[in-house]
Amino acid sequence: MLRQRAVPLRPDWEAVVTPVVDFAVGIPEVDQKHMVLIGRSFGGYLAPRAAALEHRLAAVIADPGQFDEFDLAMARMPQEIREAIEQDDPKVDSFLEKMVQDDARGASS
Repeated sequence: MLRQRAVPLRPDWEAVVTPVVDFAVGIPEVDQKHMVLIGRSFGGYLAPRAAALEHRLAAVIADPGQFDEFDLAMARMPQEIREAIEQDDPKVDSFLEKMVQDDARGASS
């Protein structure tokens, strides 16, 4: 969102949950006494913050999906680039810049 649409993550993200709960309680099929907030990945961090302020939730599930982003990214890189990264080779910067440019072009189409 930030890179492709210039929409930053608001610092008080937990504030967005209360309007969602307000909306949900107006739906007849929603059991207000058993509402659960589930946060996955970064939401595993954000959901407990929201639940600390939104007392109408019966439970919160935090699944942070912890893994090493660097290892995942390195596994997808061509061998030549992995070696360049490990050796702090300056050609890595031009490779990464090209990736960002290609991604930005794809997002605008």
